[in-house]
Amino acid sequence: ALSRYQQWHRLSLEDWGYGQEISPPCAAITFAQHLYLAEGFAQGTDVGVDRIETDMEAWRIVLSQARTLPVKTLALQALNDDIAVVSGLLVQPDVDGTYLGRLAKMVRPLDQSELSLRWPMQSELVSAAKTFDAKLKAEKGEEQTVLAAIASVLPLPEQRRLNRYADYYEASYRAADEGRHVALPKWSAHINFPAKTVVDHFSN
Repeated sequence: ALSRYQQWHRLSLEDWGYGQEISPPCAAITFAQHLYLAEGFAQGTDVGVDRIETDMEAWRIVLSQARTLPVKTLALQALNDDIAVVSGLLVQPDVDGTYLGRLAKMVRPLDQSELSLRWPMQSELVSAAKTFDAKLKAEKGEEQTVLAAIASVLPLPEQRRLNRYADYYEASYRAADEGRHVALPKWSAHINFPAKTVVDHFSN
């Protein structure tokens, strides 16, 4: 795992999960990252600082170029872990002054491309459009009330539903671009899915 993680640092990003309901092996990647940093600091502060600098630059590239939400989230978590290590170094009373400039540069604020959710939100929209019919069939197969059963057999306006998906994702990455990460739009405010009653059907 350590060898493959070190090799990954030298490769370009290929986020090939766009529009698909897949996720990378996050737990294994996180384990390899922690092992990589721990082994570096076990060899000395110089090696440890070199490794965390390399790691943070690699993950910032991933964060900037991610096209799917799972990869974007993984990159953000990896950066948070790196920042926690850097913070631990900075609060040490005997920290070597030669590292301060490098450490300060590592924790610079994220830029607009690193914060943007436009591509991940588009990927979620494409995935939602692909799985629309399957989710509808699964919902029909579950135990329903009489009103819900009536609503489920009516011809749902699929294009309008997909437009509401688009509205939701547009609002989400607009909120993220404006820095409102703790107040992202609610799914339920844009999309009534599945239709529970005849009223839901007509409102959808």
